Amino acid sequence: MLTHLKIKGFKSLENIDLYFGPFTCVAGLNAVGKSNLFDAISFLSSLADNDLTVAAAAVRDEKQGRESHLRRLFHFDGDKYATEMAFEAEMIVPREGQDDLGQPTKATHTFLRYRLVLGYREQRESHLPPLQVMEESLDYIKTREASKRLPFDSKQKLRDSILFGARTTPYISTERADGIAKKTGEGKGGAPVKYALNTLSRTLLSTCNSETPTACQARNEMRSWRLLQLEPSSLRRADEFSASPKLDTSGGRLAATLERLVKKNEEGVAYREIANQLSKVIGGVRDIRVDRDDKRELLTLEMRDSSGCWHPAHSLSDGTLRVLALAILEMDDEATGVWCLEEPENGVTPQRIVPIVNLLEDIAVDAEETVDDDNPLRQVIINTHSPIVVAEVPDDSLILMDMEDAPGKDSVVNRRTMARAMTDTWRTNKRPKYANDALPMESVPRVGLTYYLSPIKFPDAGGNGRNQARKVKENPSQAELFRVRKT
Repeated sequence: MLTHLKIKGFKSLENIDLYFGPFTCVAGLNAVGKSNLFDAISFLSSLADNDLTVAAAAVRDEKQGRESHLRRLFHFDGDKYATEMAFEAEMIVPREGQDDLGQPTKATHTFLRYRLVLGYREQRESHLPPLQVMEESLDYIKTREASKRLPFDSKQKLRDSILFGARTTPYISTERADGIAKKTGEGKGGAPVKYALNTLSRTLLSTCNSETPTACQARNEMRSWRLLQLEPSSLRRADEFSASPKLDTSGGRLAATLERLVKKNEEGVAYREIANQLSKVIGGVRDIRVDRDDKRELLTLEMRDSSGCWHPAHSLSDGTLRVLALAILEMDDEATGVWCLEEPENGVTPQRIVPIVNLLEDIAVDAEETVDDDNPLRQVIINTHSPIVVAEVPDDSLILMDMEDAPGKDSVVNRRTMARAMTDTWRTNKRPKYANDALPMESVPRVGLTYYLSPIKFPDAGGNGRNQARKVKENPSQAELFRVRKT
C-alpha cells in the first residue's frame, strides 16, 4: 500500500507531495499532470524489476504518445532540464512473501520509506548508462508513529493487522559524499555490502532476495503497483488451459482468472456474485460462466442475458467487458497492491458511471476492518476529468491537479503541476507535521472544482458564451472560489 509519495523533477511534477488512502481520485483537465503521476508510480514499479535504462525507456511520452526519450523524463525548467529527479515513497508491505526463486521471505518491519535520486549523465563513457543512481535508501518507520503518518480515516484493527516491526538499522543507505551505497543483510552476521554508485546499472532494491527479506518484500510491494489499461482485444480473448490464472494489466486472462475463483469458492458462488455486480451496472444479466473446450484447450467467458441467451466474451460490448474485469478484480483476494486506472468513465454511458465508481471503491481495502482474505490490502487510484465521477467521490478521496505558471529566469515562465485537496478533509486538516514534511495541502471548495471541470458554457457579463472550466482564472469571482494562487 502506497501511503505517501514525494516527487521532484519528474516531467511536469516539479515538486509534488501527496498522501493516499485506500481509494483516491485525482481530478483535473487534460494535460495538467494526472497521467504523469501514474507514470511516476509505474516507473518506480518498473525500477524494482528492471535496469535503469529499460525502466525509463518504457515510460510513456505524453507529447509523442510513445516510449519517452530518457532526457524528457526530467522536469523542463523554462530553458533547461533538471539535473536530478527524486522520489520518496512510504509504503506498507506484506509481512510474508517469496523471492524470485520461490524462497520464503518475512519482513522484520512492514512500514517502510524508500528514497531514490536519479541523475542524467550528459557526458559519459560508452559502457555507462545515461541514468545514474545518485542516492538510494530503504529505512523503516516506527510503528508508534503510524497514527501521524497514516492520516486517512482508519480503525485501530486495520493498523494492528498490517503494522509490524522492531527497531533495526536501515536496509539500504547511501553515503553520497563518498559515492557509496550499502545494502545490509538481515539476521546474524548480516554485514553491509558496499557498491560504487557510478557503476550501478540498476537500483539495489531490484537485486534483493531472501537474504534481505524486508527489502525483498519492499521490492515485491513496488512490483504490485500496476497501471490497469483495459484493452477490448485482451478482454475478448479466450485463454489457453495453460494461461496464468491472474488478471493482467490489459484485462487479459479474464476466463482463466474466473475459473480459479470458481474452484476456490463454493460451487456457483463466484458466478453469482459477479453476475450480481454486472446487473447493478448494466442490468439484464442472469448468469456468468466459463466454457471449457477440451478439444482446443481453450477457456471462454460467457454471459447469459435476461432472455436466456448465452453470449461469448468476443460478442460483448467494451463497457460490459470493462465492468466484468473490475467485478472479477474485486472478488480476487490475490490481486493485492496498487491499481491505477485512467478515466474509468471512458467507453461507459453516463448512467453507468456512478455504479462503476462504487465498484472501484469496493475494490479498495476497507479501512474499518482487519486485513484478511475477505478484505485484502488493495489500493485504487483513479484519475478523471469527468464532473460525474467527481460528484460521486467523497471529498476525503479527492485530489485536484492543475497547471500553474511560475516565473523563471530572464522572464521565462515555467509550467508546473500543482495539487490541492477539498476543504475540511484529512488532507487539509489532519495532515502529519513532522521534520522536513510539507505543510497541509492548499484547499479547494467542491463548488470551485465543479466549475473547473464543467464542460458547460456560461454567459459572461457581456452575454457572450465561454468555457468557464478553462477560463476560471480570468474570472475574479470564480478565482476566489477556486482559491487560485496568483503568480
